[in-house]
Amino acid sequence: MRYMGLDFGTKTVGVAISDETGLIAQPLCTVTRQRVTKLRRTYAELERLAAEHEVGLIVVGLPKHLSGSEGERSVATRQFAMTVKRRTGIPIVLWDERLTTVEADRILDATGVAESARKEYIDKMAAAIILQSYMDHQKAKLEAERAAEEAKKAEEEAEASDAGITASDGEAEPSEQEENAEPKTEETPEAQAVTGEAGTKGKAADPANEDEGDFPAAGELAEV
Repeated sequence: MRYMGLDFGTKTVGVAISDETGLIAQPLCTVTRQRVTKLRRTYAELERLAAEHEVGLIVVGLPKHLSGSEGERSVATRQFAMTVKRRTGIPIVLWDERLTTVEADRILDATGVAESARKEYIDKMAAAIILQSYMDHQKAKLEAERAAEEAKKAEEEAEASDAGITASDGEAEPSEQEENAEPKTEETPEAQAVTGEAGTKGKAADPANEDEGDFPAAGELAEV
């Protein structure tokens, strides 16, 4: 989508146009009129230019005092912008144009344009500065919004990661002794009976064990 920038003056309207990406503004032309109030041909020309360049948004410079207050020129510019919107059907944005004419004059001076010829360029150059200022602002705003979204996403991912670590820390890990311990086996009643019989037979076969009371046999000491 292309943008159009307008610098509304007493007898001229500076016109600037953007590239298709809406990133770079360049001066286009200056629409002149014989009288301050004779704007019918001016509106018709702006309508033609907007249709020719397939403009999707028009940025009109709004003159203000350095204090930020508005005067008679601001009122006239607002009326002009409303008429342009009605004639073209294109959305209008009013943009602060303070010091844009001074900036345009500085640029023309730096590029070597003679003062006698600056009148031809000053209005459309001011329109380009107004338009570029608006587009730069929109670009910076978009980048700030993207950065905020990325920061929020990173924060959410960090919180989710911390929550996962906390949950895993809550699970009890087996101790080294428990990991190395051999599994216990329970003896069946038959095995217990066999073991009991074997112990009884061993004591009966050796009369010497009768005087030893509760002392374990020699084979049992080896296991201890």
